[in-house]
Amino acid sequence: MLEINSRVGHSCVGQDGCLTIGGAINFLQDCSMFQLETEPVFTDYFRKNNLSMVLAFRQVDYLRFPKFGEKIKVCSWVYDCNPAYGYRNTVLYDEYGKACVLSYCIGVFVDAASGRVTHIPKDIAAQIQLEPRLDMDYQPRKIKLPEAEAEKFPELTVKRYDLDRFNHMNNLRYVTIAQEYLPQNFQPNRIRVEYKISAKYGDTLVPKRFSLENGNYLISLENETGTLFAAVEFTVL
Repeated sequence: MLEINSRVGHSCVGQDGCLTIGGAINFLQDCSMFQLETEPVFTDYFRKNNLSMVLAFRQVDYLRFPKFGEKIKVCSWVYDCNPAYGYRNTVLYDEYGKACVLSYCIGVFVDAASGRVTHIPKDIAAQIQLEPRLDMDYQPRKIKLPEAEAEKFPELTVKRYDLDRFNHMNNLRYVTIAQEYLPQNFQPNRIRVEYKISAKYGDTLVPKRFSLENGNYLISLENETGTLFAAVEFTVL
């Protein structure tokens, strides 16, 4: 497990002075990536074999949005790993140790050159340090698009500032782009994201909004031919 102590700064709060949905994911994402560096056998094998891990799914449950200036602690650990997938929990706590944001994610191992899914040896997977799985409401990783007609929005193009160090659109950007198509006063406290294909510089994104039961929403980000980059589900619990 890796722990990072920090504070809610100006760059990660919204108009209400509270940590934003995206700001929280930034903390989670950074902590999880730094935790990988504590697994030298794993990272060395990936570097020598030109492999990488691509995020396939993320669920984030927001119990409370900490305010500007609050001290926080972010913890990340792997709770399961097999030759095809890694499973991780990351939690954001306040200074009193009370959980504010719960999350779990699933990563798939891929060949960095071809982008194809690959398997790592069982003995490498077995050396990953595992911690107990967090007690939270684990929703399915698959997000099925409704058959109902979706509301379509103007196309977007992936810009250079959208990219991460792997030259794909940053995982967070799918969420923040999708947020723009929610009603103004809609405040979700659960997000599920299924990542299908990594968007790259110059790709066209076609946003579509589906209305779900209980007033919730699903935003799909597709290319011009309807191939799905990611589906982002926003829920009020």
